Amino acid sequence: EGEGTMLDNTIVLCVNEISRGNTHSLDDMHFLLAGGAGGRLAGGRYLRFDGRPHNDLLVSVLNALGLDDQTFGDERFCNGPLPGLL
Repeated sequence: EGEGTMLDNTIVLCVNEISRGNTHSLDDMHFLLAGGAGGRLAGGRYLRFDGRPHNDLLVSVLNALGLDDQTFGDERFCNGPLPGLL
């Protein structure tokens, strides 16, 4: 891995498909990103992006992997990458 560990050069995304099992709600959904994405992702932070669809997080992950995409999935539910994540 050169100057770091495998985790320094990886992104791990952990998420459940719903935020509350008893209501099947998608509100206040939590996502966990681990790894450094080769220096593109800073760790040790807690960020909130209220009102942003999860598609925007997935666009940000694509950008961290070196892809220049601006949408992921249905374009109606995508505003672009999350500001300040990378």
